[in-house]
Amino acid sequence: MIAESLKVMHIITVSYVLFVTLSLRMIQGKLAIDQALSLTVFWLLVITPMFEYIGLAWNYIPYFLVAFSHSSILLVGPVILLYIQPQKGHRFDVYRFSIALFPFAIFFTARLLERNDIPSLIILVYISSLTYYQYIFFKKLKSKNKEKEEKKPKYDLISKEKIIVFYFILSIAYAAQVIADKLGSPYLRFILDITNILTFSYVLLLSKNYIILIKGSFSPPSKDSKFTHELIKSKKEILDNLLKVEKIHLRSELSLSCLAKELELSPNQTSELLNKHLKTSFYSLINKYRVKSAMSRIMSSDEELSITELYMSSGFSNKNTFYKEFKKEFDISPRKFIKSRLIDKP
Repeated sequence: MIAESLKVMHIITVSYVLFVTLSLRMIQGKLAIDQALSLTVFWLLVITPMFEYIGLAWNYIPYFLVAFSHSSILLVGPVILLYIQPQKGHRFDVYRFSIALFPFAIFFTARLLERNDIPSLIILVYISSLTYYQYIFFKKLKSKNKEKEEKKPKYDLISKEKIIVFYFILSIAYAAQVIADKLGSPYLRFILDITNILTFSYVLLLSKNYIILIKGSFSPPSKDSKFTHELIKSKKEILDNLLKVEKIHLRSELSLSCLAKELELSPNQTSELLNKHLKTSFYSLINKYRVKSAMSRIMSSDEELSITELYMSSGFSNKNTFYKEFKKEFDISPRKFIKSRLIDKP
């Protein structure tokens, strides 16, 4: 009875989170990085019951998928760490993230090689990894109370504090699960059900901010916004600070909804502010600052820059868009401009 109830809950929650993911993608144009990371946590957690139900339905599932589902909790810590850390710069630190994946790689390989029994040393690696991230998150939580809290994006789906507390509970449950499996405990099925329930509860944590985001996106039409001269001036100053000081345009995931949250306006009001009062559009404004940032990098560099590095560091996620916007602004392609500048140098 419990197993059947959990199966129904699993189908509902997967469908709901899929809906959340697609609706945010459609409304915002793209997912903010923090949103994508918080949703990734759910998909990592749901892999285990999902593969279990697929195996029962088809009476077969490739074992490497089973091994991956058993190991996936070891990816949750690194993903949450990315989520709670301030985004410094815009380059993804592949080396550091690869090191963080090492415990996952060890446990995954061990499960592939040994299907029936997990060696005690591998269990120690598993529990040590969970404990390590508990320690890191505890330090983050303590330091946050002592230091001045930095302004966090207003489009998070879940607060940093809640996701840390959730990880503490979740990691304890998964550690108990592995120990119970090693000892052959009769309570293993019960612990598995507990971890599944925690997966479903994570969706509840996501839902509150999702509803707030959706309400903001469908706020009253712009004609009712009643912008005053003082309000326009105030919002323009905030926008200038966001672009010139915080350099918000360098975030490749930036969308109209994200900018609206920063300005504490609805997307409709933000569109009105840009279109009617500042005589521009969201993409025109952001892309103009992005190509200017790219030009600044070219002018300050003594070497030939990689086009890929240039457009990604400037906030673009697409090379063709970068070329188009750069040529529109400066009447020359970035490649030709870089070449001509190198030729002109003594």
